[in-house]
Amino acid sequence: MLTRISHSFGCLSDSTSCKNSSHELDIEIYYSEIIHPLTTAADNSIPKVAKSAFKHYWSTAVTDLKHESKETYDLWVLCGRPRSGTMYYVMKSAKYKYKLEIWGRAQREAARGVRKQALINF
Repeated sequence: MLTRISHSFGCLSDSTSCKNSSHELDIEIYYSEIIHPLTTAADNSIPKVAKSAFKHYWSTAVTDLKHESKETYDLWVLCGRPRSGTMYYVMKSAKYKYKLEIWGRAQREAARGVRKQALINF
C-alpha cells in the first residue's frame, strides 16, 4: 500500500516556513496517504479487546450486582429521586454492595499479585 505513494512537491524554497496554501494541502494529502494505510492495517491486524478484559477481578457475581444497582437506580429515578425513605435506602444499598464487591475483589487481586511478586523475588 505504501509503495504506491509518490509525490513531487513544487516548493523550491529552503525555508521551513513556506506559507503557500497549495503546498500545505499537498503535505496534508501526503500525510493522509501514509496514515490511512497504517491505521487500516492496524485495525485489521490488532485485535480489539473489551475494557472489561483488563479487569481480571470481574465476575458474573459483579455483573449481577451491577445490574441490580442499575435497576434500583433507574427505579429510584422513576420515583423522583427521593433523598430519604425506602427507595433511597434500597438504591444506596445496591450501589454499596456493588462498589464493595468491586473494591474487595480488586484488593484481593492486588494482594495476590504482591504475594506472587514476593515469591518470585525470594
